[in-house]
Amino acid sequence: MNNNAVINEIRHDINSFNFFVDNNVNVIDSAELEIRHTCFLIIYKLSNGQELYVKILKYKNIDGNSLYESTKDENSREIGQREYQSYSWFLESIKSEDLSVYTLPILTYLEKWNAIVSFKLDAEDLYYSLRKSTSTDELYRIGRWLRRVHLAMETENKLVTSPNEYCHNLYEDLVDRLKSSFTPMQLTYSVGLTDFDCRDILINKHKLYCLDLCMTKKLEPQLHTVGKFIAGIELLYWGTKSFTFNQVPRILINSFIEGYFKDYSNGDLLAQKKAINWFTIQSLLRHSWQVSQRSSKFYKIYNSAIGRPYLKKILNKYYFSTL
Repeated sequence: MNNNAVINEIRHDINSFNFFVDNNVNVIDSAELEIRHTCFLIIYKLSNGQELYVKILKYKNIDGNSLYESTKDENSREIGQREYQSYSWFLESIKSEDLSVYTLPILTYLEKWNAIVSFKLDAEDLYYSLRKSTSTDELYRIGRWLRRVHLAMETENKLVTSPNEYCHNLYEDLVDRLKSSFTPMQLTYSVGLTDFDCRDILINKHKLYCLDLCMTKKLEPQLHTVGKFIAGIELLYWGTKSFTFNQVPRILINSFIEGYFKDYSNGDLLAQKKAINWFTIQSLLRHSWQVSQRSSKFYKIYNSAIGRPYLKKILNKYYFSTL
């Protein structure tokens, strides 16, 4: 079944289920397909002028251009179901209206197609907004929100004495230095968020909406999730001309950390921040390695000529010096 046939079948199913509040609303014929690195996104137009987003997760070992294969692949289906269940957990467990931080409102899950359905939000990508402004309020609130998420999860504490678990698939030039800078850490583990960063947040005036909230299958250090998010802020200008010349303002990263640790009273704060810096280094080295594995020659050249020299500079200046 080709992509157009799948798109038409999904349109038919959505219209048949009739889950719109207004019974006169239906999906019209036109649709747009975006093929992304980890998912397909089908954008349907509704008869009332709104747009509907249908997200279908895809796994790395399948044909990246085939919608049908992705809907049938067991690994892809597992990821899609896990992401939908994650949204359900956030809806039930996290109350953050006081922060004006919300999760993406999900309309339904189409099990047949492994598809998560939502309305399009009238909002801007936060990372685009941060490129144009040094407002700290948004990242401060996201820090508080993430801390609230971590406090709501079931946890267990572990003493981690070796870094080896986190030192594979990294940019090799700095791996030895990363390992040698490791000190044993008492860490809190819970389920994590697979790739959550500032690119997964939308902003509409004061309201923030978090999306792509898929939980990990395995437990991971909560501070690893924090470090991954900070790494995402450090990559704010990635892929733009500004990446070589403009360092991300420290005030953005500091505001996120300040929000996360507001009212923190659980152990040695300095040790916690050192652990975050270590995981931020690890996440940036992982990003550099992942880019080097892509087939695109442009990204490989960009990473080698611009990305890695820049990352080395900020890692030496802001992170390794704190360990």
